[in-house]
Amino acid sequence: MTAFAALGLSAPAQAAVKNVAWLQGTTLKNGSSVLSSIEPMGINWAAHSSIDPAIYGHLLVNSSMLTIKQAGDYLVAVTLPMKGNGVRSAQAIEVYVNGQIAPGAVSRCAYIRASSGQEESSAHLASLLTGLKANDVIEVVTHKATHNKVAVEMETASLYVERVEASRNVFSGTATEAVGGAMLNRAELEVEPGELALVWNSNRTGDAFGHSGETITLRDRGSYLVLVNVPLQGNVVNASVGLQLWLGGYEEGDLALGGRAQQGYIRNVSNHDKSSIHFSGLIHTREANQELLVETLQLANSGDITMGNKQASIYIEKVNTTSGLFFSSAFNLTDTDNWNPNKKDSVFWEADDNRIIDEARFGHSEEGGPDIVIRKSGSYLLVYNDVLEGGSVRANPRITVEVNGKKVPGAQSKAHYIRNAGGHSASSASLVFLLENLKADDVVTVSAAQEGGGGEVYAQEDALLTLQHKETLTLPDGDTSPPRITAFQQILSSPSGRPVNGFSLVIQDMGLKLDDASLKASLDGRAVKLKVSRDGDKINISFMENRNQKTGHIWSQADISFSDTGSNSHEKVFFGKAPPTPPPFDETKTQLALPLPEPPVIDGVIDLDGGESWIWAGGGPGESWRAEFDESMTDGIRGGAIGDKGAPPRDKQDLGIRMFAGYDADNFYIGVKVQDDNFFSDSADEESKNGSTWHDDAVEIFIDGDNSNLDTRDTSGNNPKVVGTGGQFVITVNNAYREQEAGNPGYGEDEAWYALVTTGDGGYDAEFRISMDTIGNPNPGEVIGFTVGVNDDNDGGVRERQILWVGIPHTEATYGNLLLEGKTYTAPKKVAPVIDGVIHTAEYAGAERTYVNPHNGIYDITVGDDSWDSSDQSFFAWVTHDYEAVYVAVDVTDPNVVTDSADAGTEDGQTWQDDSVEIFFDADDSNDAGRGTKGFEGQYVLSANGAWRDNEANNPKFGKAGDWFAATQRTGKGYQVEFKIKKSALSNPADGARLGFNIAINDDDGKNGSRKSQLNWSGRPHAEFTYGRLILEEGEGGGPPPAISARLNDNGTVTVTFDGKLQTAPTVNGPWQDANAASPLTISADQAQQYGRAVR
Repeated sequence: MTAFAALGLSAPAQAAVKNVAWLQGTTLKNGSSVLSSIEPMGINWAAHSSIDPAIYGHLLVNSSMLTIKQAGDYLVAVTLPMKGNGVRSAQAIEVYVNGQIAPGAVSRCAYIRASSGQEESSAHLASLLTGLKANDVIEVVTHKATHNKVAVEMETASLYVERVEASRNVFSGTATEAVGGAMLNRAELEVEPGELALVWNSNRTGDAFGHSGETITLRDRGSYLVLVNVPLQGNVVNASVGLQLWLGGYEEGDLALGGRAQQGYIRNVSNHDKSSIHFSGLIHTREANQELLVETLQLANSGDITMGNKQASIYIEKVNTTSGLFFSSAFNLTDTDNWNPNKKDSVFWEADDNRIIDEARFGHSEEGGPDIVIRKSGSYLLVYNDVLEGGSVRANPRITVEVNGKKVPGAQSKAHYIRNAGGHSASSASLVFLLENLKADDVVTVSAAQEGGGGEVYAQEDALLTLQHKETLTLPDGDTSPPRITAFQQILSSPSGRPVNGFSLVIQDMGLKLDDASLKASLDGRAVKLKVSRDGDKINISFMENRNQKTGHIWSQADISFSDTGSNSHEKVFFGKAPPTPPPFDETKTQLALPLPEPPVIDGVIDLDGGESWIWAGGGPGESWRAEFDESMTDGIRGGAIGDKGAPPRDKQDLGIRMFAGYDADNFYIGVKVQDDNFFSDSADEESKNGSTWHDDAVEIFIDGDNSNLDTRDTSGNNPKVVGTGGQFVITVNNAYREQEAGNPGYGEDEAWYALVTTGDGGYDAEFRISMDTIGNPNPGEVIGFTVGVNDDNDGGVRERQILWVGIPHTEATYGNLLLEGKTYTAPKKVAPVIDGVIHTAEYAGAERTYVNPHNGIYDITVGDDSWDSSDQSFFAWVTHDYEAVYVAVDVTDPNVVTDSADAGTEDGQTWQDDSVEIFFDADDSNDAGRGTKGFEGQYVLSANGAWRDNEANNPKFGKAGDWFAATQRTGKGYQVEFKIKKSALSNPADGARLGFNIAINDDDGKNGSRKSQLNWSGRPHAEFTYGRLILEEGEGGGPPPAISARLNDNGTVTVTFDGKLQTAPTVNGPWQDANAASPLTISADQAQQYGRAVR
């Protein structure tokens, strides 16, 4: 230990701001950076964490949650930049307090069209949370703003939280409508003055403000920081609602400088029916008692746009302009007035009468210019707003912030999408962001560059920039706050792109300091050597080693331990990202297509009772592969998604589908049972070819037979990347067919493909036969891209909706995985592991570590949200065998382990309703349709609390010396289970035997007393013909233990007979040494007073 003298000085805590939490993150709670779920998912704030520890609590374990320590009002600002080619992706962010949505804290302005080069966007909000209490928890969640589940990638997200003390002069409120009603998309010339103004319900009013309805009175001359969020919702094609701030009322008032916002664009295609508007800037009054009105107005196509079920919010604060403030406006960039340049150009900030500058903290040319020089070290809150118009189709200027010419991670605004259609020709940007720990002489710039379409884009109003100095946190004398881990990141590739295993870690000294010599780390239980460097109060720690990209495992658990100068010990556990779904599976859904004993008759009738082979198809057991109405779901569909058009079905009778897939040597067979109480076929004539089938009730099959994952929408019918290996195959309720998008391979009973529909009461059946040649001749064991779409026409004319199993029509990269046959696992023969519930990977060395998640396993979600989330349920598994038994180890990731249905240590309870692991065997490989018929076949279950079930295996004896045994232990990310099933309980399979086999894990999240979901390795529970295959590898390892015996002779000597090698030790626990003797060995009496063992 190192001793430190108490100097009695106050020390600045590096990068921390008084009353502020500043957090950044690059992943969601599930460890992924992919934004695809329509269900809310918390953002992990683990890339950077800087807090005032007296006000906040924040740990990098469960890093999505920020705990409030002191009651009060808190300003929150969120920025979420993103990029990707997900067509018409719309992303929302919301702030939750204790799991409930905070009124007015919503953003839905992020829109990616993925066309004309536009592949980036960002979401922004800034709002006041009033009346928080100690121990309240703030969490920022993100989700798709619409039902379109396309994926994009998040970049560095940021969260700024500041306690707004009661002494600060603030007005805050929410609104749900304007003076003229809920309709916000109204033209100025069509309404009476004042009708467009939002009506505010105040929740905080400082003495600098007056308030009545829509009118906020600014009682003092001066400058006011204004932050506004307005959510939008409506079914109007190419709609855009703008926002403007009027000072002085309508009669004699004027628009505030730069006082517009207009990023509220709604496309109303692919379910894009939501958006939002955001303003962030400083406004100025030149006289007292000026009225401020915030109004919305129509900027593009007409139609009903409201806030839906959300609320707008406003925050206004009277700011001190004499100290710590820089403000300027801009109309041009440095070298051009085009805000959409091919090459990045900096914004030129004016030095006119509007500029405010504290010259003790800022430098700026008296002629104006792009550079703002920092003259006093510290942290500065940046607030930015612009209003732009023009450009070509899908222009989207990108705004970035630089310090000394280097982009600040996360400081971007990319919500400028300008469609240039339907009157939509303008947009705007908003950004509230902390520039942390700037140094004297640092130079801050703001720049613009083309991101999407080209063309010249000009400023419609002045851009606004505010920099506000924030007070650095100073720890009090005698502070004993322990060192904080402020950042942790898993590293899987080196700066040059080389595959590695590693991590980086930052520890910040607080009142107590890190004892550097005590710092230790291990990855998956293996100690690693750390690289450590100090930068003032900040300690940078890293580890990196090369990783074989094909065979090298990605670490899953990092253990960090250290001590501080107060002799306190600290231990932290971090879990790595969920590994990527192993190829050939994609990050989507998976189902099975199974070999059929005989081809089904393609007559439009799916006979599940009369012996037709559909009962042997994938989806056959329990008709489990389905997509249907569920009113509890955000998008109204369980097991599927809304497709190209429409709202959710109104009920189960309106629309639902059950799917079946099988194959033989020559053909691929798909059956779809459609629940539909109202169907029409007036757009494509009966039995016609290539008509407008999509406007009638119809089933569409999409196939990517070579799993090439073409990531652009293709309907050409002549693309060699699609035609010949798949495409689209359609049949309507009047048996009109469409094959154009598959290259017209030929339709008919004896042609490349054939399909028929038969209608009945409440729905219809569609059966397809498609030749293997037509989809590229995939082989058993391979994965093809696949999805099913069903169109619903309720009243003639155009269709009302489309639902899909998964994905986007005609976009292969979004299709599901369809595995032909099932998975195979080869278990090596080796020495038995110790069955104690703790998985030591060395005990399973040589066995494949298989990884199963909701994207590559067979996943059922029966209640709750149906997002395919690897963080909520996934597992690793290993299987080995020896002369006596089969051993299965399962490492489960589950952040919420619940065991409330079967008591700990009990037998044959309702283990399936709890978090548990189930092992299934078809020991004779009979592939029965139902549960096994012989006593040695069945199911073995152990729950996370040690309850077991073997009733479905005819109750063999459980225990360490019994027919089977299992043990479990909890881990920081879930739990582990190890099984031993004696081969005698499996009818003594020989080496080289092939057994039907499956592993399933149940997930109980503690709701409704029943499980939420089940994830299977390969197959369906209790349906042997769906199981995967387990091969017991032949080999010499894992043989019976060597024999050893001792005989006392008449002369007092002892004769030891043994197999293999003899070892001796003075105690039963060792240390053991080789005896270097052959069997039989005769030893004297004194030599016999020790322990011996035989080893191979």
